[in-house]
Amino acid sequence: MLLLIISGEEEKVGMPLNLAKTQIKAGNKIKVVFWGPSQKTLSNNYELRKEYASALNEKPKGCINYARKHNLETTLSDYLELIPVGDYLSKAVEEGFELITF
Repeated sequence: MLLLIISGEEEKVGMPLNLAKTQIKAGNKIKVVFWGPSQKTLSNNYELRKEYASALNEKPKGCINYARKHNLETTLSDYLELIPVGDYLSKAVEEGFELITF
């Protein structure tokens, strides 16, 4: 399962965290990607960044291009692996990951 978090609304950025925790406890592989406005929201919420970092088995991904455009690289790089997200999403879908968007 791949959780694609796009919304800039704080509650929608936080909602997938519970789903991710539940799926990980059930032994399922979870990928989390922050893209666009969600990255700005995450950059403004230290507690939420920490929660995601501690809950997941791998570092969530974030869009390097959005981070650069909005000067978020420094804030997000400790919590997100900043990459070209479009290619990553295409590969995940090819690998059979189910996409859920928030």
